[in-house]
Amino acid sequence: MAVKLGKASATASRHKIELVPVNIVEDRYETAVKIDPMGIPIEEDIEILVAADIAYGEMAPHVKSTSGRIFSRVEKKYLATSEGSRIEQRMQLVLSTLR
Repeated sequence: MAVKLGKASATASRHKIELVPVNIVEDRYETAVKIDPMGIPIEEDIEILVAADIAYGEMAPHVKSTSGRIFSRVEKKYLATSEGSRIEQRMQLVLSTLR
């Protein structure tokens, strides 16, 4: 199957393909944060959730149950191209919910 597909693809392109030149890029990006969320003690996260739960209950006394969470994640990505570009990316993501 793969050989058949390869032969079909080879005959489909009758024009010479030329790639345009690209600039080589070396860069680094990091999410700007005032406080590193990964360094916050779990006890402080719990205090924030409990305070939010209390405030929610005061604003909506008919609600009998709530659920909350704080989710923090660091994503590290590295792009290296055959042309020579090298790009590093470090992103910090924080999501909090209360319902």
